[in-house]
Amino acid sequence: MEYEVVYTNRRSMAIYVRRNGKIEVRCNKRTPDREIEKFLLEKKNWIEKTQKKILSAEKLVLTEEDRKKALSLADKILLKKVQYYGEKLGVKPTQIKIGNASSYWGCCTGKNAVCFSWRLFLARESAIDYVIVHELAHIKEHNHSAKFWECVERVLPNYREERDYLKNFALKT
Repeated sequence: MEYEVVYTNRRSMAIYVRRNGKIEVRCNKRTPDREIEKFLLEKKNWIEKTQKKILSAEKLVLTEEDRKKALSLADKILLKKVQYYGEKLGVKPTQIKIGNASSYWGCCTGKNAVCFSWRLFLARESAIDYVIVHELAHIKEHNHSAKFWECVERVLPNYREERDYLKNFALKT
């Protein structure tokens, strides 16, 4: 199995299957090669299933008009939604940005700035809400611990449904 390793300061190991089907493993700089190989073998079925799903998915061709439409919607709703959900969570981001990312819907920096891909605004509104809540919850919990997911669930009890929707939607954009 071919894969690329990206060494970071993270504590855990993660596998990403990219849109072209290539495998990326992210792990700590001190992780031995044999541990990476063992992890990949344990996740082999998931990797193959995910590669098959990604490579067989019908891709949408996004136009400049799609981008403009998404940015227009983002301009109309993003600030209001971030303020609304920020109040519910008791957090306030240091900065709000819209970017061009194609590999993630949103992110939260260590300095509590949030950034969202314009592609997110092509999804249904309830999924947009989920990503906003997800990133704002990272201001409280900079991880994906049980406490983090409890925080998300308090605000959006149906977050799992939206997360699943985005997984399928992501394969098409």
